[in-house]
Amino acid sequence: GTTHVLRLALHDLTAAHWLLQSYTRTGSEFGFRFSLVARRADGTATVARRASGGTCPAHTAAVAGAGIEAPIDAFVTTEALHAAVLLLECVLPGTGAAPDDEWFTCSVRPARLDEATLARATGRLQGSRPRGAPARSQMLLDESLRHRTCSPVCLAMASAALGVAAARDAYVTAAWHSDMHGVWPANIAAAAATGIAGACELFTRLDDVVPLLRAGAQVVVSTRWQPGELTGAPLPRSAGHLMLLRGLDATHAHVHDPAAASDAEVARSYPRNEFCRIWLRERGAAYLLLPAARTTSAAPARERTPDDPAAPALPAAQRDPA
Repeated sequence: GTTHVLRLALHDLTAAHWLLQSYTRTGSEFGFRFSLVARRADGTATVARRASGGTCPAHTAAVAGAGIEAPIDAFVTTEALHAAVLLLECVLPGTGAAPDDEWFTCSVRPARLDEATLARATGRLQGSRPRGAPARSQMLLDESLRHRTCSPVCLAMASAALGVAAARDAYVTAAWHSDMHGVWPANIAAAAATGIAGACELFTRLDDVVPLLRAGAQVVVSTRWQPGELTGAPLPRSAGHLMLLRGLDATHAHVHDPAAASDAEVARSYPRNEFCRIWLRERGAAYLLLPAARTTSAAPARERTPDDPAAPALPAAQRDPA
């Protein structure tokens, strides 16, 4: 195959910031890996690398560098860095056909918003009407999977809203990466196989997501909360849970929460202020899926139903510890 390298100059980065990157292309297979190269205050160089993803990965482990942590999905700065450069290595089979769509993103924001910033993050009470999407509960999957698959189940709901058949089981299989189903770039790559261009982004204000909802983009948000912080949630707490954001009004956020016990209970409305806090306080991460979807021959299979034994089942060995 061929390898293409893209260098993005980020200049100086301050400590305690998240750097979230994503890459996708539709219309051809691809693999990718990100590296963050920078200079520390004492002049020494440091390099951190993400685990590779896509259809032809060569590296399965993330590597941290001095001053840079490398958790599952992103980079986190633990000290000030200078002359930072983000490197994207894209590996294509053969000569590499031109993509239908190509999307490379990089977001940087504080790892945690202070209370004053968070108080302003709710926005100017802008709103968007809830948009329709099929409701899918992760709790209807196999017992070994149901508490670990919010990412691909949200992806199935979002892609179905964009015209790609909602295949809950098939997306769970396609998103498997690094012994889990919740790696954000891997889920974006799974969407690309269906012809949907997507990205991982970091947000700090609800105002910034409203125009995307109005334009028809699907927004899947990553949330965290403790007991008592989310009224009406099916889970008492979560250290990381994804929901499909369907709309906002002056008082509530309308979501599809896959942690509901059944498909009929997935559509929920959470108090706007509470939702803002559990999403934007830490990380503020989201998947964005563009409304211009193309279905390709690589699209996931149709959803398996109890009376449909011919539909594909999940490999029994796939388990997600986080």
